Amino acid sequence: MIKEPSDQIREINDFFRDTFDRILLEKIMTQIKEDFIYSYLMDKIKDGRIVSGGQELTFPSYFAKDDHKRHMSVNLYTGLWQCFKTGRRGNFTYLYSIIEDIPMRRAISDLMFKGVMSFNESDPYLRSPETVTSFNIPIEHWKPVPTVWDDCSDLERKANNFIFDRGLTRLHTDQNPIFFTTTDPKAIERHRLIIAYVEADHDIIYYQARALYQYQTPKYINPPKIKASLFLLPFKGDQDTIFVTEGPLDAFALKAQGLDATCTTGSSPSEYQVRSLYATGKQIVVAYDNDEAGYKGLQKFEAVRKRLSLPELYFVFPPQGFKDWGDMDMDLAIYEWISENIQPYNYFSKAKKALEEL
Repeated sequence: MIKEPSDQIREINDFFRDTFDRILLEKIMTQIKEDFIYSYLMDKIKDGRIVSGGQELTFPSYFAKDDHKRHMSVNLYTGLWQCFKTGRRGNFTYLYSIIEDIPMRRAISDLMFKGVMSFNESDPYLRSPETVTSFNIPIEHWKPVPTVWDDCSDLERKANNFIFDRGLTRLHTDQNPIFFTTTDPKAIERHRLIIAYVEADHDIIYYQARALYQYQTPKYINPPKIKASLFLLPFKGDQDTIFVTEGPLDAFALKAQGLDATCTTGSSPSEYQVRSLYATGKQIVVAYDNDEAGYKGLQKFEAVRKRLSLPELYFVFPPQGFKDWGDMDMDLAIYEWISENIQPYNYFSKAKKALEEL
């Protein structure tokens, strides 16, 4: 019996189908290994019938109830599909998200981790030093940062102190760790604090490594050969507002205050990230750093939002004297400050214009 996708997953994926960057869809999402497509479809679709000389599979539509006539068809090698009953069509990534009942962004992450999604490096849109053919997180070499000091190494003790000083100890537990160190002596993340982007089901979709020693540069390292712009720090989406910071530590600082927060891993949000956030239907508040890069990042976020005709954007910066949320003492009234200082973007635009005219 084919599982019918939830209404929420349908709604989110319809949003992506109608508004997602077509270049990204066609150039990235269709680069899936044929043998994986074939084996996955044959395993997951139990009520199918092979036709067209073994090239296609027809099966009851996911978008129509009691479809005994099998109005849905998929190519077993390309993953391209269509539903003749509703007129819907799409690629393998979209179908994968429907079968697994997960949002599109999670489907992309899953396929990348399985090592079956590849990038077309000849595409000028994607050409970058960060382009990668597959993305595997070396978690087998990772150790959660201990929550107690018993038998800790110097590195683990330093990492534990860092977490404590940032007021993030209650977010990092033995059952749900988010901070790690690596035991691989050749890893670029060695002697650093690894900050994991952990989904609700404990899957790690991305990570960033922060320096713990003054001699280490740069301060932050992202996974090599993979675009951070394809990921958002997981958030719950159970509040009316989602706060968007530059980095994960700032997002965790807001999470520790009971706010729902994510990050764009830098101050240059991608179209995919902006669309993913607005697909939630929540109020989006940019909470970037209180510096020139943060101001420019806010302006880029607004430019993307405006181009896509998405709902109004809001923002809030840390108080004067603090560069980012992580710099603030957790004893300060961060929650109250944020609640009282959220402004619509046009307020920032007017203030900026007034300063330029002085």
